Amino acid sequence: MKVVVDCNIIISAGLKDGLCRTILNYVLDNCDIYVSEDTLKEYIAVSQRAKFSSNYDLLEKIIILFRRSARLVKVKELNIKLPDPSDTKYINLAIAVHAKYIITGNIKDFPDLFYKNTRVVSPREFFDKYIGN
Repeated sequence: MKVVVDCNIIISAGLKDGLCRTILNYVLDNCDIYVSEDTLKEYIAVSQRAKFSSNYDLLEKIIILFRRSARLVKVKELNIKLPDPSDTKYINLAIAVHAKYIITGNIKDFPDLFYKNTRVVSPREFFDKYIGN
């Protein structure tokens, strides 16, 4: 299954052991993961914020592991409007690779739950469907 993982899942997985770390481990072991230059840049930039400095080593390890497991693809900009324009990079990527899911902790930032054939899901929804049964 093809997935795109929003930055907030990566950061949450690096901050504490819990739902997002469980999802990240599942995705790494069971899914085809895709990233673009823009999504990788965001993962790195956000992980380096001062408020995450005490978790930086683990965040860096997670991002390196994630990058090694993911397929890097070039995407073209689509004319999609979102409440947070910086999130369009995830929609552009998901549409380019025909991803089944975008996993995000910020569902409200994606007003349409479907973009082409890609469904936007929360960590809990993804967990309940694939891991928690």
